[in-house]
Amino acid sequence: MRIIKRHYYRELIESLDKDVITALVGPRQTGKTTTLNFIENYLKSKGVNPDKNILVLNFDDFDIREKAAESGYIREDISSVYGKNINEIEGKFYLIIDEVQKAPRSFEELKIIFDGFRNIKIIVSGSSSLDIMDRSAESLAGRIRFIKVHPFTIMEALSLVENYDIEYDDFSFVPLIFRGELDERKIKEKIEKYVFFKNAYKKNLNDFLIMGSLPRVIQEKTREEKFLFLKDYKNTYIDRDIRLIKGIGDLKDFGRILTIISARLASSYETSSLAKKAGVDFRTVKKYISVLENTFIINHLEPYYKNIEKRIVKAPKLYFFDNGIVSLLTGIYNFAALEKMEKIGAFFENLIIGNIKKYADNEKMPVNCYYYRTYSGAEVDVVVETEAGLLLFEIKSGENVKKSMLAGFKSMKEEVREKINSCYIIYEGPFKKLEENVFCLPAHLFI
Repeated sequence: MRIIKRHYYRELIESLDKDVITALVGPRQTGKTTTLNFIENYLKSKGVNPDKNILVLNFDDFDIREKAAESGYIREDISSVYGKNINEIEGKFYLIIDEVQKAPRSFEELKIIFDGFRNIKIIVSGSSSLDIMDRSAESLAGRIRFIKVHPFTIMEALSLVENYDIEYDDFSFVPLIFRGELDERKIKEKIEKYVFFKNAYKKNLNDFLIMGSLPRVIQEKTREEKFLFLKDYKNTYIDRDIRLIKGIGDLKDFGRILTIISARLASSYETSSLAKKAGVDFRTVKKYISVLENTFIINHLEPYYKNIEKRIVKAPKLYFFDNGIVSLLTGIYNFAALEKMEKIGAFFENLIIGNIKKYADNEKMPVNCYYYRTYSGAEVDVVVETEAGLLLFEIKSGENVKKSMLAGFKSMKEEVREKINSCYIIYEGPFKKLEENVFCLPAHLFI
């Protein structure tokens, strides 16, 4: 099986020389264990002795995590690997732990190791941000650096499917546009470079829309195998692991709420209305949504309403971390079903916004993302706060531009006091300049 270089590997490699604990966080099956293997092989390639200066522990293994709960066990294990007492280690030693949240008592031990032995570099992974952040707040405050591991970006997926060898710095459209560094000339230059991906993106788009971009899904050869994996993923990670981690009570209520919110993809929602539809208490819905967010299954865009007098919608919009999971929850297994249920727009928006969020995390871009909608119907799908001003995005799955698509841009220009840098319609058609600082951009630039 071919292993590809991930976009965040550069940040990861840089973190190995930093005096912090490096923590890879993200949903299961997004590549954290593969990344830890990459780290181990990278260290070997740099001359680190794997038999003496690297200790790898996997807390998925019951016996190992039970031992790790004992005070001093990890330090003893380090001494055993090195062949001398931990106090006598010379040079750099690397401690790598997978699924660290499964042994919560190990966090205090990691604090002791980090504070007492600064030549020991600690790298951990975990599938629950809340558990790791809670524990790090208690034991590792100021000592930990988080790197989010998402499903593949579309570009990463295409590099595997089409056997491309890519230097990601050569294809940096999203980071550059978020920094306000692209004018019309530079956008056209980037479009020329991205022609390389255009046909492959078009060919694989329907698969990405329906089956998502979890690494295992991309690697499986047939649709049947892909959906079997997604079903197993839901049964093991969402239905079992998350409930065990968070102590969720009524399993039917949890499943019902998950199904209901999947139908609200790319839409705003009120917790009270979800509670009524699910037939459960308001606080239960709030708790379950918090659980799903902190285990990376869902995320939100909050409404943008700074210095705006017009009445606007103030409920958050909901998105899922991967399209394939939404397909499974909604029973959409092919493009015809997606079309029949009139969900193409929502699935396309989820795909593009998910990819933008991945870039924001991979590049550590200091941006805040919102959406805008008035009660009269004017809407902007994504509002991005940048140092260069606001960037406004409309995301459309078709190839045609309608005048009505500009209504949200016009409304915001009239209402907000902040500088609006540029407005963009992301769609399936060619590049166009509609008016000053208003552009139509082909979606394959956002892969």
